[in-house]
Amino acid sequence: MAYICLKKIFENRMINSQRFALSKQLVYQTEHNKRIDESINETKKIRHDMKSKLITALYNVQLGNLERATNDLETLLHKVVKSTPRFFSENTAADAVFRHYHALASERGITMKINAILPDREFMPPDDLGLILSHSCENAIEACEGLKNSLIEINTYVHKNSFWFYSIRNSVKEKVEIVDGEIFTTKEDKTSHGFGLPGIRAAVEKYGGVLTMDSDDHSFSLEISLKVPDKIYEEIR
Repeated sequence: MAYICLKKIFENRMINSQRFALSKQLVYQTEHNKRIDESINETKKIRHDMKSKLITALYNVQLGNLERATNDLETLLHKVVKSTPRFFSENTAADAVFRHYHALASERGITMKINAILPDREFMPPDDLGLILSHSCENAIEACEGLKNSLIEINTYVHKNSFWFYSIRNSVKEKVEIVDGEIFTTKEDKTSHGFGLPGIRAAVEKYGGVLTMDSDDHSFSLEISLKVPDKIYEEIR
C-alpha cells in the first residue's frame, strides 16, 4: 500500500513537472516574440533619427563644437546598444529560457552569469531541454532570494556534437544536505522542496546521463552530463 502511494505521488509530481515545463515554454516563446517586435520598432525609430543625428554631429565637428558632437554620438550609440537584444546562446530554445530567468533574477536583485556555447541547431528535444533548464534556474533563484550579493553561475556546452555538459551554481543561506543523491530537508512540506528535481533527474536518466549535486556553506551546485540522442547527433554532424 505504501509503495502504491509513493508511486502515485511520484507520478503526480512528474505530471506536474511536465505541465510546468510546457507552460513555461509558452511563456518563453511569447516573451521572445514580444522582445523581437520591440527591438524591430526601436530599430526603426533609431534609423529614422540616425541621419539627422549624424548630420548634426558632423555640423558641430565642422564648427569645432567637439563636445556637442561627442554628446550627440554617445546618445545615438546608447540607443543602439539599448535596442540590441541580449542573446546568451545561438540555440533558440536555450536562449529563450536563459533570457527569461536572467531578467527574473535581475528584477530580484540576483546576479546571474551565463556562459552557453551551444549549437544553433537542436541537440536534444526542446521539451526535455526546457524542463532541465527551467527547473534548475527556478530552484536557483528561489534559493538566492533574500540573500545579499547572491550569485548564480551557469556554464553549458556541447562537446564535439556528442556530449552535453551543464552546470549551475547558486548562493545558499546554509549548506544543503544531500543524502544518497537526494536533497534532505527539514521543511514540513517535504513534497514541495526541490519541486523540479525529480523532473530533471528523469529527463537526465532518459538519455542515460549523470546528475551530481554538491554543496558547501556558501553555494549549491548541480551538474549534468549526457550523450546527445543518436538521431539528433546524426542531424547536427
